[in-house]
Amino acid sequence: GGGSLVVIEPLEIGTLAAEVAVLPRTRVGWRVATAGSLGSSARYQWRFNGENIRGATGASLMLPSVQVNHAGLYDVVVRRGSEVRTSNVSRLRVVAPMRIVEQPQPLQSVDPGQEFTLRVSVNEEARFGASYQWIKGLGRSARVVAGGTGEVLQVRQASGGDAGQYTVVVSGPGGRVVSRVAEVVLTKPARIER
Repeated sequence: GGGSLVVIEPLEIGTLAAEVAVLPRTRVGWRVATAGSLGSSARYQWRFNGENIRGATGASLMLPSVQVNHAGLYDVVVRRGSEVRTSNVSRLRVVAPMRIVEQPQPLQSVDPGQEFTLRVSVNEEARFGASYQWIKGLGRSARVVAGGTGEVLQVRQASGGDAGQYTVVVSGPGGRVVSRVAEVVLTKPARIER
């Protein structure tokens, strides 16, 4: 008599994004992948801040219009027979639309060799995930400032090449904003030491 051997692989589940940030009234969703034998027989229960979400029993969870009260921790419990796996937690942040609350100083006069600083600040509710890029020049002459990737642009020793017009582009989940122009003027020509 010949019997058959059935190998049942252990249930494995995929990883959720650790953090998701969206604007209010946008759509967001998660999907968990399962692997192993009998994966189609898996049962799902999505949770919000550790509490079951009623009716959220599929491999994916979709929030069609996120509100501030949806911010929190999401995970899913997957069951297949006696096996139970819980996904990692995914934090949902609901961020405000980005706006600049502190613009760079519009005009700075600097002596050659002196330090100057340009600064921008965005609203606190939109800072999460924000990235900064300072730009020198306008229009076709605009160039990315090497290393200019923070709220503050600091030049330790100003030279003729630093004079000009600067803006900063701030991007993130809360949108994209561009600062007003800040002009840096060198006050007197550099002296040539002999």
